[in-house]
Amino acid sequence: MATTSHLLTWAAFEQIPDDGMHRELIEGELQVLPPPKSKHSKIAKRVSRILDKVEVLGNGVCYVEAGYKLSDDAATWLEPDVSFLTRDRDRSAPDDGYFHGAPELALR
Repeated sequence: MATTSHLLTWAAFEQIPDDGMHRELIEGELQVLPPPKSKHSKIAKRVSRILDKVEVLGNGVCYVEAGYKLSDDAATWLEPDVSFLTRDRDRSAPDDGYFHGAPELALR
């Protein structure tokens, strides 16, 4: 895992071009991760299918690779492979932004 030697602001993080690498920002430190291997992808797919069944019951919403902005102060942004939010939290999220706060459940 590669990291930066200086802390990034939220604005600087948003300006990084998309080159296909998975990036997260942990308290201002950029984390660059390689693409997942096949076993990882298979597990994420299985978990997503299970959570889809819970979603059908009306208890929440399952997402694959959704962005979560955890903090502005010590800029933190995560993208779990699979996550689950309650219906109320899902409805309160802006369509053109990120979810705020941690999901109820996350798989990384």
